[in-house]
Amino acid sequence: MLAPRRRRHSLLPFAILACGALLPAVQARADAGLLDLPLEDLLAVEVRAAGKRDEQIRDIPASVTILNRAEIQRYGWATFEELLRNLPGLFILDTIDERLTGARGTVGGGIQLLVNGVPQHQTRQKGLTITEVAQVNIPVESIDRIEVIRGPMSVIYGNNAFLGVINVVTNEVGRNGPRVSASYGSRDSGRLFARLGTETDSGFVVLNAGAYRTDGLDGAYADMLGPDQLATLDPRMHRSLDGDVPKQDLSLDLSAAYGDFSADLRWTQTDYGVYIFTPSFDDGNQATITTWHAALGWEHAFSDTLGMRASGIASEERLDIDRFDFIAPDLGGEQHQDNRRWELERVLPRVRQLTSAPVLVRIDGAHDSAVNRRQLAAATGVDYLIKWNPRHEDPETWLAKATARGAWEQIRDGKRQALFSVDRSDEHFVDVWPIDSKPQAR
Repeated sequence: MLAPRRRRHSLLPFAILACGALLPAVQARADAGLLDLPLEDLLAVEVRAAGKRDEQIRDIPASVTILNRAEIQRYGWATFEELLRNLPGLFILDTIDERLTGARGTVGGGIQLLVNGVPQHQTRQKGLTITEVAQVNIPVESIDRIEVIRGPMSVIYGNNAFLGVINVVTNEVGRNGPRVSASYGSRDSGRLFARLGTETDSGFVVLNAGAYRTDGLDGAYADMLGPDQLATLDPRMHRSLDGDVPKQDLSLDLSAAYGDFSADLRWTQTDYGVYIFTPSFDDGNQATITTWHAALGWEHAFSDTLGMRASGIASEERLDIDRFDFIAPDLGGEQHQDNRRWELERVLPRVRQLTSAPVLVRIDGAHDSAVNRRQLAAATGVDYLIKWNPRHEDPETWLAKATARGAWEQIRDGKRQALFSVDRSDEHFVDVWPIDSKPQAR
C-alpha cells in the first residue's frame, strides 16, 4: 500500500487574493520597445555592464543583448528563470535541485550575474561549483532592463565571467515608477510584488519586494522509470513528484544613490524541494538558501575619458538542508554550509598599471570643475587642460592674460582660443586651492 501523503497548503494564494482586492492597480511606465528604434538610435543605447561605465553599443567590441521593461511585458515571462531561457545563446540546466546558467555548452560559474552593477555571490570558488538556485530569485516584475554581454569578461569581473556578464537593472524608478502586482495559477502557484521609490535631481531610492511559490513538478515515476526499476522501490515511497519539490522565493532589494555615492542592499531566501537518489517517503528533502549582498560605491567623472571609482562589496550565502528523506524512512541527518566574501575595488591605480608616463586629462568647464581639480591635484604625475568659455566675464581681461602668458588664435569671427597656464594665486582660482597649499601650475 502506498504511504499516505500529507498535503502542504500555503497561505500565499489567500494573501494574493486579499491584496489584489485591497490594493489599487498601478500602471507601470515603460520606454518604447527597442525594436521600434531606428538603427542609429539603437547603436546609441548605453550599456554599463561591458566596462563598468556607460558606453554606447556602437563602442562595445562584444555581442550585446538588451531587454527593457516594454519587451519583458510584451513577452509575458513569469519568472527570471523563464526569461533567461529565452535569451539568445543562453540556457538553463535544471536538475530539480540545481539551476545552472550556461552558454556555448558550458554551465556553472561562467556567467557573472550583476544586480544594478553589483556582482552577486560567486558560484564557482576554487574549482567548486555552487548551485545557482539563489541567483534566479529575482522578481521579473522588478526588472527594468537587462544587459547581456557575451564573451570573456574576466579581466573586468574576475574568474566567474569567462563566458559573459548579465546585468539586471532594478532601480530605474524614474522610467518605471512604483507599482504593485499579484497573480495566481495552477499548481498552487502565485506571485506578489511591490515597488516603492522616488527620484530627485540629486539621486533616487528604490525598494523592491517580491514573493513567489509553486508546488513544482507532479510527474509520475512510472513515466520516468522502467518496470524493473519500479519493482525495486520501497512500497512506502511516493509514486510521483507531487508535493516533493515545491519552491518558494522571497526577496528584498534596496538601491539608492545621492550625488557620487551609491548603496545597494539585497536579501533573498529560497526554500525548495530536492530530489536525492530515490523517491521520498514523507515530505521530501527540503533545502533553504539564504543570501545577502551589501555594496557601497563612489564614482566621479573628471572628463569624458577619465573617471575614478571606489567600491566595497560584502555578501554571504548559506545552504541548509534540515531534513533528509530518501533511501530509508528512518534516515536522519542535516547539512549546512556557508561562505562569505569581501571585495574592495579601486580604479585609481589602473592608469598606472597601464603606463608610468605622465597623464594629461582634459576637463570641461573651469568653475564647474573645482572638485575635479582638487582630486587631480592630489594625483601624482597627472596634469590637465581646462576647456572653458568665459561667457559671463570680460573677454578683454582674459585676452590680456592670454597675451601676457601664452598665445591665442582667431578660430573664426567672434571666437578666439588661447592656451596658457594659471596657478593658485590667480584670483579666479584662489577658491580652489587654499593659500597654504602648494602651488599647482596648470
